Amino acid sequence: MRHVGLALCLFTVPAAAQVAPGSAPDPVVAAVDLNARIDGQLRLRHRLIEALGPGALGWGDLLAEDGAGILVRTRRALTDDEAQRLGLTKSGVSATIYAGHVAWDRLEWLAAAPAIERVEPGRRPGQLQPLDTIGAQQGSLRAHLRPQDGLTGDGVLVAAIDSPVDVLHPHFFFADAGVFEWLDANNSGAFEPGDAVVLEEGSVGRLQVMDGLFFDPVTDLQMWQNVDGVLNPRLDWLFADLNGDGIRNAGAADGFTDDDPSLGEPLFVAHDANGNGRLDAEEKLFGLGTSKIRQLWVRDQTYRRGENLVEAADLTATIDASHGTGVASILLGGQVGFHDRIGLAPGAEYIGYAEVDEGRMGLIFADAAENDATLMLHEWSQPVGAVGDGGSIFEASMDAARDRGMLQVCPLGNLNSAGKQIELSADGAVDLTFTVGDGFFDGRQQLPYGYVQAHVAWTSDAQPDAMQLIRPDGTAHDLDLSGNPIGLVGDTAVAATLDLTPRGSRRLDVILFRGDGFSDTLEQGRWTIRLTGLPAETAVHGRITDAWSGWAEGVGWDQPTRDRTSLTYPSTADSAIGVAAFGGRWDMRNFGDGNVGELRQYSGRGPRIDGAPVVDIAAPDDPLAALATGPGLDFPLGHSSAFSMFGGTSGAGPHVAATIALLKAQDFERGPDALEAILFERTQADGLRPDLGAYPNDGWGYGKLSLHRALYDVAPPIGNAAPVIERVEIVSGEEANILRALATDAEGDAWQARWDLNYDGEWDSDWLDAGFSLRPETWVPGTELTVRVVVRDVLGGSTEQIATLLIPEPLVVEPPLEPEPEPEPEPEMMPDTGMTDMRADGPGGTPPVDQERSARTSDGCLAAPGAPGTSGWWMLALLMLGALRRQRPKIS
Repeated sequence: MRHVGLALCLFTVPAAAQVAPGSAPDPVVAAVDLNARIDGQLRLRHRLIEALGPGALGWGDLLAEDGAGILVRTRRALTDDEAQRLGLTKSGVSATIYAGHVAWDRLEWLAAAPAIERVEPGRRPGQLQPLDTIGAQQGSLRAHLRPQDGLTGDGVLVAAIDSPVDVLHPHFFFADAGVFEWLDANNSGAFEPGDAVVLEEGSVGRLQVMDGLFFDPVTDLQMWQNVDGVLNPRLDWLFADLNGDGIRNAGAADGFTDDDPSLGEPLFVAHDANGNGRLDAEEKLFGLGTSKIRQLWVRDQTYRRGENLVEAADLTATIDASHGTGVASILLGGQVGFHDRIGLAPGAEYIGYAEVDEGRMGLIFADAAENDATLMLHEWSQPVGAVGDGGSIFEASMDAARDRGMLQVCPLGNLNSAGKQIELSADGAVDLTFTVGDGFFDGRQQLPYGYVQAHVAWTSDAQPDAMQLIRPDGTAHDLDLSGNPIGLVGDTAVAATLDLTPRGSRRLDVILFRGDGFSDTLEQGRWTIRLTGLPAETAVHGRITDAWSGWAEGVGWDQPTRDRTSLTYPSTADSAIGVAAFGGRWDMRNFGDGNVGELRQYSGRGPRIDGAPVVDIAAPDDPLAALATGPGLDFPLGHSSAFSMFGGTSGAGPHVAATIALLKAQDFERGPDALEAILFERTQADGLRPDLGAYPNDGWGYGKLSLHRALYDVAPPIGNAAPVIERVEIVSGEEANILRALATDAEGDAWQARWDLNYDGEWDSDWLDAGFSLRPETWVPGTELTVRVVVRDVLGGSTEQIATLLIPEPLVVEPPLEPEPEPEPEPEMMPDTGMTDMRADGPGGTPPVDQERSARTSDGCLAAPGAPGTSGWWMLALLMLGALRRQRPKIS
């Protein structure tokens, strides 16, 4: 399969500076240098169209006959009439940045308008392909369950430029569609194939197991795992097979709409309340309902949740959605409290921009801002063809969006060990040599090198005296920069141009190809790009790629530079939060990429070519992430519920984005400066390998991401035994029955309980230190009550239980014969619950997480009975209950 990275990196020969008489919207400025106004890559595409025709070299719409999508910077804000006449649309992020589409025969006409400063291609994004363990390392589960706030990112929206997301993958739904009984067909007491679910309208649907199958080279390099059709409540889902065809029907093609929960036949998570690894008779199913994907822009179509998101399900039949699906899974996938495989900010929501047309690239920031996105995650990369000095119009759009409050998170790319970056110092002639071999082996076949693209850049406007291409046979040819469409060097077509960027950097672009660039082979051997006449000690940077290899080694420089300036565009923007990658789970030393915990060798390094620091933070890069439905993958139940390892800096990026989402949810008043400051200040920076010196440095930035440390300024706690529930009971009181849990904690930690009466999925209490009152006007004595109780300790360790209890008559206490004594002082009320705290050692809330363990009560239990209001009779009842508590049975 052709590598998608090729289409990102095209281009460049100069165009003639001629304007059709009378066609300009404003008077034409005399002697306009259109080569300075029109980006060199855009000029090259124009000339390739003229020389080769549309769609040549397999570049599709990048060489479209009708023109190109563009970003434009103007010298001043345009009036609406001016913008309309020029065919431009306001970007919404800056008064001088516009987007649009221009026909080739109008490109020079547009650039000659006096208000125009620069015209650049929209740089259509594409992806170069490359949680449980990582979640524990990052302390994300602790953050989800932490008693003080239990952060999941609820209320935060994350935007991303990436491939599409598989909207039908069960990882992308909230468990908010209700609680359902299931029918035990053979009375086995636990779920088995053939059992059914009772749906809301009273119908019954046969349940099928949807395995959360996964491929994980860390645990088994050969086989898919968890492929058995047996329900594992911590990994699998269930669906109601309404038509009995054995597959999950879903999406618009199967007749479903956005009104259908989970966009198809009903999906469920099994609630394994007692943690025994199965669904028991008294346990229920929670329906998956609302999509976590709020909106997708794909090409020129917008899909919105609640309107037409269901139609995005059909995209995976023709578009590879694996990259966007994996990123979104790491970021916000899963159902907290049900599954083990959970994203870092599972309460957040997502909008994505995939395969966006060049002409719309300048508009995405305004759209994301209109949706109130906290950040933009850039999951795309252009290793070759963008000079990377921070001065492009798209980078300026990023900067403007950041100035308006939207953070820009950018993986640094995986180019460092590919041999495609070089840095030299000018000393007479500068030779950049590369070797064209016999092809790239993709694991199945040898693919010929029929296309090579390179750029050479330096941060001054100095122009070489000569620029030559030297063939393997030693013959030298001057690069033709005069504007001729295509030159020939032997039987190889050559296109080149020299560009001056808005920040004063020079960039020479060179393209070599034979035939269509894919099926023919370039002349094999050593080639050289030679520059002469540059000022001494000028730093010269080169990048190179071919049609196939992407991040892997392919056509590269003979003496590449490693561990320096290997980051990729657009992480070069001034506003970018540059994200490096370290090993999270997989020891890759045998592949040359380091052990777990070490900086990945392939992770991009700084600085930028102008010396500006660009690396900010490093994150783990190899969790298991959701795998999209798509061509080439056969899923027996119709749609993917699979996972696979997701590596590269692309996998590190969503870790940082999710941490920002949680920081925002922790305090919605935090602006971008505060979010960045916390993120960079609360890293883990001790004993990192390799040691690259003082922080921030060009490999680690400020250090390793630690999600828990970022949120709470302490490292995540390691190891914690959850409380054990001994008994759930109702104790009679004078005015109300008291529902309470009796539990112990191995470390003696304080704990709290939360109650779901009737087990309907709606919490009827907050986290309580005391018992929960059942008022007689609500609960009828002599009837049964099914309750769900969750008990958690101060570190977030939790257990739960389902209990069916008989509601007793309220306690009747005979009036005293003696006069009542003077009333005791009122016990202090718990500030977070309003419940009376009757513990022997007095009231106390949950202590801060940076204390190793909380203060303990005399028996390690915070669940003393209590209810609003006190009286002499109530005190007597409490004394009786205290006796019951002291006689609590031990754990069997």
